[in-house]
Amino acid sequence: MGQDYVKLRATDPDGSTANITQLCRSITWGGDYRNAARTLGYAPVVSPDDVHLPRAPTALGGSVQFWHGSDLLMDAYALERTRDSLGNTIDVTAYDRGLYLTRNSAFLRVEGQTAEAATAALCAQFGIQAGALAATGVPLTRNFLGVPLYKIIMTLYTLAADQTGKQYRIRFRGAQLEVVGWGYRRKRFCSNRAATCWAA
Repeated sequence: MGQDYVKLRATDPDGSTANITQLCRSITWGGDYRNAARTLGYAPVVSPDDVHLPRAPTALGGSVQFWHGSDLLMDAYALERTRDSLGNTIDVTAYDRGLYLTRNSAFLRVEGQTAEAATAALCAQFGIQAGALAATGVPLTRNFLGVPLYKIIMTLYTLAADQTGKQYRIRFRGAQLEVVGWGYRRKRFCSNRAATCWAA
């Protein structure tokens, strides 16, 4: 029971850091498997005239960690910042490292490698921490010419999914890139004796 709480810790580029959970009027956590990067929005109360109100680190380029109990849900960077019309809150939008995958491209030749092996090699090349990468065991061959990292990884796992029947999604757990397999893709079967098809 004591672990069932959320916490937001923000850190400015200069190193100043604070737990700003109690200062925030709102915290919004968003994103799904169709998005390369998840977003975290938060709005801490600010008042230059109130000396008793702690300062909330909200500088652009700063980092923010969002926790639920001891589980780190998101480790992100503040990239958008606006002050509300009344001037007593600052609205910040932070993005996790998935944004890095869309803004960096690579030339890559995959020949007889699995999606997980090629993803691990990309991580090593670009200094990304690799976490658990779903094992497919499917050897692939494909060339990528200046393609965003997110698209490369998704393409490889989509090709593997044609063989494994599973679905895959990319996510960051803290600083580590993970590829998670779950469920099975729906396949269509047709009868040779009938014109009807059905989904499995």
